Amino acid sequence: MVSKSQLDIKHLRYFVATIDAGSISRAALALNIVQPALTSRILRIEDELGVKLLIRSVRGVTPTEEGRVLYATAKRLLDDLSNVTDIVKDLGRNPTGHVSIGLSESVAAVSAVPLLIAAFSQLPKVRISLASGQSIDIYRRLTSGELDLAVISTSAQAHGMSGRQIVREEMFLAVSAKNDPLPGCDEIAFAELEQFPIVLPLTLIFSVQEMLRRASDLPGLRLKVIAEVDSLNAIASLIASGHACSVVGYSAMKHYVHSGDIKLKRIGDGTVKRSFDLCRPVDRSSNSATDAVERLLISTIGELISGGDWLHAELA
Repeated sequence: MVSKSQLDIKHLRYFVATIDAGSISRAALALNIVQPALTSRILRIEDELGVKLLIRSVRGVTPTEEGRVLYATAKRLLDDLSNVTDIVKDLGRNPTGHVSIGLSESVAAVSAVPLLIAAFSQLPKVRISLASGQSIDIYRRLTSGELDLAVISTSAQAHGMSGRQIVREEMFLAVSAKNDPLPGCDEIAFAELEQFPIVLPLTLIFSVQEMLRRASDLPGLRLKVIAEVDSLNAIASLIASGHACSVVGYSAMKHYVHSGDIKLKRIGDGTVKRSFDLCRPVDRSSNSATDAVERLLISTIGELISGGDWLHAELA
């Protein structure tokens, strides 16, 4: 007698094929195996179950009552298995589910709309929720479980995250185009930064100053921060009106630069760069929808950079 572990899907498939064909010889031909081997398989199933499953005659085979029960059950199981296989394969090709993304406000300013448009066409079965804000706030939402993945400032990443740097962008002094404090000058020396009234988000003041000090080799460099503002739109309005300046990347001010309201002036030799990481919680299992959105996010950012829509940036 065969063990239960030997009565597998293949045995059931052979039995169903035999009933469907109406004879062992025709079933063997359809299954591309020799008739004695199929006969042996059927006998082993009967031996395992301890019942007669087929009535054999010169015209072929017909199922016994037990055979009809096994046939109906096996047919349903095989159909279900086929459906499961199709569903899993389809998930790989067409991921399904809900994915929550968090983007640093400056990254969102340049990439959120292109990402969503790409997702509408390439991931039609994935519903995306997109949040933007200061990197530290996005990080908190990521660790609390509200978000599945995020792109945040490298300095904001901390314990519990799996992150990799995906993009670096140059930082500039953003000034009013209408009230340009340095007309005709596209560059500014590091030491001159101290004379300008600067607005920055509170969470970026320390990291921006450290970035400038490292790039300039001026450990005493100190920005004249006149206000701590966490709204990108408010910062842009203050700059455009000539009331303040800021140290930002192109991504944060793209729309204002294109509208002619703000100018970007290179700082020093252009080596002041800020980086962003793509982060996911290490304690959360992966799934096809989140993986697909991550790939699409990276490819979208790459296309924005290579296509000239995200200037002064490079993939890490």
